Amino acid sequence: AAALAAAVGGELLSCLRAEAASHAGAEANEPHAPPPPKDACDLAARLVDELAPACVAALGSRHESTTMAILPLATAYVNRLKDAHAARLMPASSAANVEGTLGALLEAVIRRSSFPDESDVGVDFGDGDDKATRECEADAVAIRQELAVLFRSIARLAPHLALGAVRGALARALEPQAGAAQSGPRWQTVETALAALHLVGEGAHDGAVKPGVEESPLGELVEMLLGAWDVLGSNSPAVAAHRLVAPALLEICVRYHLAVERRPALLRPALAAFLDGRGVVHRSREVSRRACYLFCRFVKPLRGQILRHGALPGVMAALEPALMDAAVPEFALNPSAANSVGSSFTGGGTGGAMATAGNDDRLYVFEAFGLLLGVDDAPDDLRIRCLEAVFARLRGAVTEASSHADPANRNPAAAQHAIVAMGNVAKGFTLRVATQTSPRVGEILASGLDPALRCVQLWPRDPLVRTRVVAYFQRLVTTVGSAVFPYASPLLEHMRSAQPPSASDLRECLVLINQLMASFKESLLPFLATQLPNLVTQIASALAPFAAVGGGVNGVCGLFLDGARQVNPRLGGANPAGGNTEEAREARDLEKIFVAHAHGVAANNLAGVLVADPRLRECLLETLAAAAATHPSAMSRKSALQALIRVAQCWLPSVGSEVAASGATAREGPVPGFAAFAVQRVAKEACVDAVMRGDLDPRDAGCAAAVAETVNFTRVMLERLGDDFANHLRVNLLGANWGLDPESHGREYVRRVTSTTQNSAREARAFVAECAKIAQGKNPGVASNKCTPGM
Repeated sequence: AAALAAAVGGELLSCLRAEAASHAGAEANEPHAPPPPKDACDLAARLVDELAPACVAALGSRHESTTMAILPLATAYVNRLKDAHAARLMPASSAANVEGTLGALLEAVIRRSSFPDESDVGVDFGDGDDKATRECEADAVAIRQELAVLFRSIARLAPHLALGAVRGALARALEPQAGAAQSGPRWQTVETALAALHLVGEGAHDGAVKPGVEESPLGELVEMLLGAWDVLGSNSPAVAAHRLVAPALLEICVRYHLAVERRPALLRPALAAFLDGRGVVHRSREVSRRACYLFCRFVKPLRGQILRHGALPGVMAALEPALMDAAVPEFALNPSAANSVGSSFTGGGTGGAMATAGNDDRLYVFEAFGLLLGVDDAPDDLRIRCLEAVFARLRGAVTEASSHADPANRNPAAAQHAIVAMGNVAKGFTLRVATQTSPRVGEILASGLDPALRCVQLWPRDPLVRTRVVAYFQRLVTTVGSAVFPYASPLLEHMRSAQPPSASDLRECLVLINQLMASFKESLLPFLATQLPNLVTQIASALAPFAAVGGGVNGVCGLFLDGARQVNPRLGGANPAGGNTEEAREARDLEKIFVAHAHGVAANNLAGVLVADPRLRECLLETLAAAAATHPSAMSRKSALQALIRVAQCWLPSVGSEVAASGATAREGPVPGFAAFAVQRVAKEACVDAVMRGDLDPRDAGCAAAVAETVNFTRVMLERLGDDFANHLRVNLLGANWGLDPESHGREYVRRVTSTTQNSAREARAFVAECAKIAQGKNPGVASNKCTPGM
């Protein structure tokens, strides 16, 4: 019957759509088919209205086939109402029935979205570990997801009707218990109402979900819910702690945290939901995990309000059991524990990456703990007492996992778990709090580095251990600042202690150093002077097996070290070896990070380390110049040029002694000979020759970015070296080498490059492309090294 009704209704709505489409075409004065006869359209509209009750009844059926058969008809009916032309052509009798039909559809969707009665399906939904329960739950969730699409569509069309339907469902769920012997509303009724309340807030223009909006009907519904349900075992019904009801309530608190912020009276019942048996200490492991993640999301925007209303000491006391539980790895408690919970309305699953690679969402409770104590005005005695207690436990866990006499009994996974927890706590603190407001806090946060570094020493080849320790260290860089300096060198030594270190290991070292440079700038100079020489040697060795002149088949140019480019001779010639292997990809990534590192050295005022070390300076400059001139990747050329621009800005001051360099009179800076190098190797080979011979196609978006950097480097040279370089550029680099007229093309080239008008960059690229076309015409057969935009 449902399939028949859907088929008939679909044909009737097709007739009405044809009528609306015809009128829309007529209004737009566009070609259109003639509409169906008016009498037929009116009859179709009346028949659709007569089918509506059957559609609503079928939609609420507990038979999945019936519900899914009628769902397209309900969706088509709502889509008809969204069409302005169809709504205008609707007969008055049909228009009068719209609100009633939409309201009935909403009620049917909410009713049908509930989980089935346990006696009907023979499972206990309170037992999340049962396989049959999981399968039945998945079936219910799948249907709910389909119905949610219809609910959202109606809610966008008629928000007041959706609010009314949710209010009615919530009122039924909050009906008081009739007596001690009565259990109150079924948990399915309660969970469905909560899920509907959560769903109706998606995209709503309401003060409970959008800052700056005054009206908040949703906030009233949240107040109605939290006001009726207070502390577990007091005002809340027994079903509030059900495995599927409890997380639904917490999801509502997170989504509508603005309603809690506007109504301080709701803060206590909301916190109670997270901290009592409905949340982080729920008897179900999956619910408690999900509650830890949601509590972190709830605390982040409301931590200031929690402090202002004096709730912080109580929250810290209530969190103690959850912190103790989360300090123990999940696999030690229940190896087969699941990582998902929740309904389709509220959205199940874990909180992202925290649940991967051996972690679980319980670790978010440490982040919430840190966020609460990291508020500027938090009482210092409470902050230090709580931090010391938690960090003593976590440091002990790392030590215990790594100090067993028998290596076979050492537990790297348990150590990782505690290290991640310490890093999560540190997320809540700012540099000012940890170093100025309360220096003792910084000492406590950094106290986990010693046992963490021991883990890297014990398991140097375990990528997860290294990742966790590095992440903890990087977090402390932003939290406690220079207090991490003593640990930086040992950490790098451990990270590249393998013989030989892999490209992936060295890449992680450079990423870490780049962060340190960005944070500490000039104060990192002594550290770089001791670490970079050996690190560069190891990077050159790691790249050499995959490197070839011009990039070769692997797209790796290699480093220039000790007077020679470190390449693999077997990768040259007509039939090069190698290819797009995982090792080659890691080598390309390492080379890219090395170029970014060179850029960071100059950008963070650390070029002094190159001035003091000629070997290191030659390596970086020759490597960058070769990459800028010959690398097969346009993005790599762009990055190399950006690094060279930074170096030139450091070493080519506007004033200085003048020397002759390749026909150009250059100004010397702190590095003798750099001006000549910049003119000959960079300006000539990378900025002029590479573009003129056609390596970089300015019409390609990826190559255009590299061309723009050649223009930027040339501009810096013109600003710093003045007319002497301008004449050399016109007469020698463009004229003598490529046959361009020094007067017409050369002067215009200089003018375009140095222009500062609004569209100067685009105009300069366009003129460079025009010059390249002329140069290639005057130099037929010139060999080019075409660049790929990415790679």
